[in-house]
Amino acid sequence: MRRGTIFYFRKRLPKASPLPGKRISQKSLFCASLQTNVLAEAFARAAQLLDFYETKRKQLLLDTTQTMSDAAVNVVLHDMLRTELNRIIRGQDAPTTNIAAVDAQIAELQAKAERLRQNARMNDFSDVVREIQPFARQP
Repeated sequence: MRRGTIFYFRKRLPKASPLPGKRISQKSLFCASLQTNVLAEAFARAAQLLDFYETKRKQLLLDTTQTMSDAAVNVVLHDMLRTELNRIIRGQDAPTTNIAAVDAQIAELQAKAERLRQNARMNDFSDVVREIQPFARQP
């Protein structure tokens, strides 16, 4: 889901059922900002969060030795999902610690861009063709 330029994750959480196989009818909604306006990042974060939800929900409903109320299960799921989302965002937004490697990569990309620019001025696009040929549609 998207509000303005920021993507959100929405998931209907079923109420807990202490008996396996019992039909679950009442739902609760979990909604949280993915804190990104980039679609690819939003998909990655949502997929990780959904995988985490499926795993933890099964564990929570099957592994609990004590009987939890439906509201308590939803509260626990909400807290677990928020904690996991924060961990995912921190992991993706964490700065790279090896600054020298990043600087070297930037210098390499700048040199490559300059080389492509010089070749383009001389109408030599062979480097560009080699780069895009794997992605071009072949007849």
